[in-house]
Amino acid sequence: MKFEPGIWHTIVWEIQGDEMLACVDDKEIAMAKVDGMTLVRSRLQLVSSGELAWFDEIKVWKAEADPKWAKKKAALQESLKK
Repeated sequence: MKFEPGIWHTIVWEIQGDEMLACVDDKEIAMAKVDGMTLVRSRLQLVSSGELAWFDEIKVWKAEADPKWAKKKAALQESLKK
């Protein structure tokens, strides 16, 4: 996804088990699954592909899994096919 200079965006990145969901401005969605991925993390790394990037109000937290995730995931996957 290309970001225009001077425009701020809200990005949410969620990880549960070996699945990830990223959402930009509540519009663009990407889903991925990485077999064997572990949730043990010692750092957060933000890569901007060699270009300058500004980050503001970064928040990292651990949350409980949503018991309705399987149903939401199926709906998201269906909407991405369209």
